Amino acid sequence: MNNRVQIYPLAIFVFTGAVYYLLCCGLSLLASRRFRWHKRLKPA
Repeated sequence: MNNRVQIYPLAIFVFTGAVYYLLCCGLSLLASRRFRWHKRLKPA
């Protein structure tokens, strides 16, 4: 692969990894909050 094909490969991969990590953390946090809220609504 030519060097001109990927201009800033490290920056692109780090940015993509950070966005993916934040997306996963956000979805996990949202799911855990929703699960706790759903558990609270159910009668014992």
